[in-house]
Amino acid sequence: MRPSEGLNRKLKRRPCNVATILENASLPLRSFFESIGRLLKLVRRPDRDDFTTSTKITLMGIGLLGVIGFIIKFMSAILIVARPVTP
Repeated sequence: MRPSEGLNRKLKRRPCNVATILENASLPLRSFFESIGRLLKLVRRPDRDDFTTSTKITLMGIGLLGVIGFIIKFMSAILIVARPVTP
């Protein structure tokens, strides 16, 4: 007996038709949309303090990324200028 035959016996494969494929494909989507519905029932609109805090944190993160990018660009410009010219 080949290993694949033993695997097929363990899985007990059902006949594969379009209806079973669509049913199995729709299960993850259905559960995903049900979880979205549960989440939307729980969420609330943030008050002013929550909104300003999250806005400040977001802007600091964007600023930090900008500073890091500027430093990398500046260092690469210095390294390109300081590279010795070979004749």
